[in-house]
Amino acid sequence: MIDLYTFRTNLQPEIKSYSGIPQLIRADQDVKSEDLIYPRITYKMSSPYDINGNAQSMFIKKEVVQSDDPNFDEDIEYSYYSNPRVTISFNAFGKDVSQYISKLIEWFRIPKLGQRFLDQYDVVIINVTNMQDRTTYLQTDYEDRKGFDVVLQFNDEVKIIEKTFEEVELEVEFSDDEDILDVNL
Repeated sequence: MIDLYTFRTNLQPEIKSYSGIPQLIRADQDVKSEDLIYPRITYKMSSPYDINGNAQSMFIKKEVVQSDDPNFDEDIEYSYYSNPRVTISFNAFGKDVSQYISKLIEWFRIPKLGQRFLDQYDVVIINVTNMQDRTTYLQTDYEDRKGFDVVLQFNDEVKIIEKTFEEVELEVEFSDDEDILDVNL
């Protein structure tokens, strides 16, 4: 399974350092308002698994493998491969934040920058959107925001080992008096 927690935890210092943004936090992170500073960037990652239950393409491989149980020679290993996608949405808050968003977009678009980090997690970039004006009206004033989205594709592999019976012995006894078949395993 994909370890999004580790990926997200290790991604944050990479992009914070490259962008130079004073504060980079998860959008769903619980931060007191007095601890929020301008300019800042928030980011939110979608789930890689479709929560609506829609089918996802999956490749299944079945092979006979050496058993780790000394009582058996072989087991069956099922490998399930899929390529779930995650969207990361970045939003910058404050005046003149275009420079920070531009640096993040650059980090994802330039292969010698972000791709080196992403390769460690077997992740490919599917799409990086252009910078968008996401200014929002808050009660009595506008809050300046800029943002963009990145779509990443992960390679996910789950392996299941199924123990096998390699030999079955049957004892069959017929009774002369009755038409009964007695089978012992």
